[in-house]
Amino acid sequence: MKYTFLHISDLHYQPEWHEEIGLVSSEFFKDIAAQKVKFENLYLAFSGDIVREGANSEYYVAFKDNFVKALD
Repeated sequence: MKYTFLHISDLHYQPEWHEEIGLVSSEFFKDIAAQKVKFENLYLAFSGDIVREGANSEYYVAFKDNFVKALD
């Protein structure tokens, strides 16, 4: 059985940053969804900073919501 690992580092997700949401994040989530279809055994490894402000729990919630939506 083959496994595919996708390593994502230092995403620095920031939901209220227009350029981030409009360009980078939307394409990132589209790409994750495409990779899910392309690879049968896909594992994601996150390292570094997922969100821009680690103390801001709303950023994590926004990231999780968009991430889950992309994988549905």
